[in-house]
Amino acid sequence: MAELFVTRRAEADLREIWRYIAANNPAAADRVLLRIHAKLQILRRFPQIGALRNDIRHGTRMLVEGNYLLLYEYDSRKDEVDLVAVIDGRRELSGLL
Repeated sequence: MAELFVTRRAEADLREIWRYIAANNPAAADRVLLRIHAKLQILRRFPQIGALRNDIRHGTRMLVEGNYLLLYEYDSRKDEVDLVAVIDGRRELSGLL
């Protein structure tokens, strides 16, 4: 199972997602983060499952959870996943990273 590292940017993204949703419904915010966490556990077992998104940045992969894109990089030599960002998929993706 790959080791998962969460960048400061991704941590900030997750906090912001929770705050935005929790402003109207804290329970819903908790559910969204739980679903993202579950997706990250799948990612640890299958780190190459995400689609390559070289259009965002070379070597970046993407998983989708609800409206959110989990952008990550996988180092197969170290068996490490770096969660780089979690963004709303309805956003413009160019120039993100």
